[in-house]
Amino acid sequence: MFSVLVANANKTQRESYYQFLIHNCNNLNVISSDTGTKTINLYNEINPNVLVLDTEFNDLSSQEIINKLSSTKKESKNCNIILTANLNEPISTVSNTEKIYKILFKPFKLDELIKAIHNICLDKKIPELDDIQLQLFLLDLKFNINSPSTKYLIEAIHQCYYYPHLLGNLDDIIKIIAYKFNVSEKTIRYAFRNSLKPINNYRNTIQSSFINLFDSMRNITPKYFLDVITTYLHKQAKTNYTDIKNNSKFKT
Repeated sequence: MFSVLVANANKTQRESYYQFLIHNCNNLNVISSDTGTKTINLYNEINPNVLVLDTEFNDLSSQEIINKLSSTKKESKNCNIILTANLNEPISTVSNTEKIYKILFKPFKLDELIKAIHNICLDKKIPELDDIQLQLFLLDLKFNINSPSTKYLIEAIHQCYYYPHLLGNLDDIIKIIAYKFNVSEKTIRYAFRNSLKPINNYRNTIQSSFINLFDSMRNITPKYFLDVITTYLHKQAKTNYTDIKNNSKFKT
């Protein structure tokens, strides 16, 4: 059985999430908290698989809660927080974004909450992304890897690589990157398009074999680019993992 901690100061929202989860998920042990301090104490006590964390508490900010829960290296890399926030809420900076798996903007369908929890509990371990390989890939495609626009795109690639379910909705990706860098979604949307201009404008002159991954008759949009590169990186990671396993004397 998986455990879920629902942390929300709003009694109506907290009870709504709690009741929906216990009545629709037989394999979940659901616990709730109504303050930031209680959330931290319960989290450290029960070590839940998932934390559904709201952004509005009277005693601690969501940033403070995440920072305190990320005090150990192991926990800082444990990406198990579903952050719930108001749609028009100003974006705040959270220093330990590695723990945030998904952001749900209120009001959201409660089925989305179950789906996110399910993904966290059942996601398979993915080999660590080779950042050097990624940079070489982008350099071959004539990206300026030092530009702010490409920096945002690289973070989007990281998010899609580790959490492939995000590929289903570009808007979700944009919201996450905007939240992470504390900029507007409009800025991220423009940056994605801007970073792809060279590959679209000069694709006929690009000598890299990577360009063949893309349909020559199709414009390379941000979503299409992320779909293609995520699939490619997953295949490469799987191949590299298989090669290492086959060549190792410690085979399972």
